[in-house]
Amino acid sequence: MDFGNRMSFAISVELADTPNGAWLYGRFCYWIAGEMVGHFDAGVSLRDVIFQMKYIISDAGTRRSDVLAELPSNDIFTLISAVLNESGNDIYRYIPSEFAPAKFDVCISSGYI
Repeated sequence: MDFGNRMSFAISVELADTPNGAWLYGRFCYWIAGEMVGHFDAGVSLRDVIFQMKYIISDAGTRRSDVLAELPSNDIFTLISAVLNESGNDIYRYIPSEFAPAKFDVCISSGYI
């Protein structure tokens, strides 16, 4: 089942035929601009994905930065990665200091996708 539009942003989720009770085994991935992000066929515990999604969902609609969006995508990625990994703060040249860069972190731990 897809939530959203794969050509802009969507999440695909599917419960396994044998979900193994509370583990809720299934499949999960993101779609961004028509490209799959994640490993849908690898299988995951959807329960764990749901627990991690609460932060992603609570920041929905508050991650926009028009100034940052004008930069080349590689620069945006580098700035966000640096601040999330605590290896740089150059992003604050483009966003207000009160903006929480963690809002840009929309990844589910790599152990889950």
